[in-house]
Amino acid sequence: MKPSYMLACSKVLHHFPELKREDLPKLQFHATLIKVLAYCYFDKNVIVASKRHYDKNVGIFAHEVFLHELAHFVAYKLYSCTNHGKAWKSVCYQLGIPARLGIQVEL
Repeated sequence: MKPSYMLACSKVLHHFPELKREDLPKLQFHATLIKVLAYCYFDKNVIVASKRHYDKNVGIFAHEVFLHELAHFVAYKLYSCTNHGKAWKSVCYQLGIPARLGIQVEL
């Protein structure tokens, strides 16, 4: 597991102590994922990230992309929110990241 993802998970657990480490989604990388940076699959309990984008933008993934996707997971688990709605925005705020859709990365 990537240290940057583990740090993001630790931050989530700090802010949402009702969740347990074993509840958090696993991280997988996908070599051909190009159009999006990462995606949270609620039903599979996994976050899939673009290997290509991650390799070029490790810092952005560490400080925002992983937390963005984990915010989706938290909003889903705690509030049944599956979109970029109020619950997701609230989770982003609590995690200290901007609740934005377009994260700029080097392509």
